[in-house]
Amino acid sequence: MTILLKAINAFRPVNLLIIVLLEYLLHQHLLLYVLSKENIKPELNHFFLAIIMLFSVLLTASGYLINDIKDYSIDKINKTGQNQVDYIGGMRKAVMVYTIQTIISLLLAAYLAYSLGKWQFFWLAPVMIFFLWLYSVKMKNHFFWGNFGVSLFAIMVILLIWFSETKSLHSLTEEINFLFIRNIFLCYGIFAFFTTWARELIKDAEDLKGDYIANLKTYPIKFGLKSTNKFIALLTVTIIVLIILIFSLNMQNFSNFQIIFGCFGIFLPATMILGFTFKANKKSDYSKMSRLMKLVMVGGIIFLLTLN
Repeated sequence: MTILLKAINAFRPVNLLIIVLLEYLLHQHLLLYVLSKENIKPELNHFFLAIIMLFSVLLTASGYLINDIKDYSIDKINKTGQNQVDYIGGMRKAVMVYTIQTIISLLLAAYLAYSLGKWQFFWLAPVMIFFLWLYSVKMKNHFFWGNFGVSLFAIMVILLIWFSETKSLHSLTEEINFLFIRNIFLCYGIFAFFTTWARELIKDAEDLKGDYIANLKTYPIKFGLKSTNKFIALLTVTIIVLIILIFSLNMQNFSNFQIIFGCFGIFLPATMILGFTFKANKKSDYSKMSRLMKLVMVGGIIFLLTLN
């Protein structure tokens, strides 16, 4: 069973599911709700929304795969049995799968650009593909730009939905409706940015041994675990402050269920991560912190279901 779980985990199904859920809920649960208030027809129907989600998943999966290809030797130390290359059938087949994923992503972007008249997809897709490749071969070896870049990519996944509905959103005549949806996208963009950055930093600390042998220059290697813990604490405090601000400014609009869920589903695991930063010094500590941060992310997405 452990071998099976490792094989499944190698393809990051939870991370890909998070992307699908986030994009689906932002569009179907929030955007459609706001647009329906003014009887505005959305630009995306179910088919095109599915294409965008498929595009996002393929693009992200290609990023994971090229990263696994470049980190194959390192992962034999850091994550034994959790590299996609082993399950795809070797390096040659992995490169082939990556190439296919990239080509399909470009074709989907071209189809969306042509069908929806969203020509930004023509430049957005190649830029994102190039960035993911650059991260794997160059940026991840930098203590700052690698994690910062991945955090920006997390925002782009959210913005894809916004870009796809710009015409309908600007058709809203009631300012309160536009501000409502804009503020939610803004908050989730900031939330995605900081939670992703914190989790990437935690993963760097978790993979310290293999990264050191590979002569990488990640933040924990360059500055040590003590400084890394302080940085994680700073990012986590930022997340906690964001959560507190959102709830304090909207307390009169939130139900008791929303407040309770926010406290136990988002705030509590975030504070637990903060507590770990005072004592974390081994791989198992950072593994627990990584799982808790993923719980914060999932909790934030589930909270979307309560909004409208």
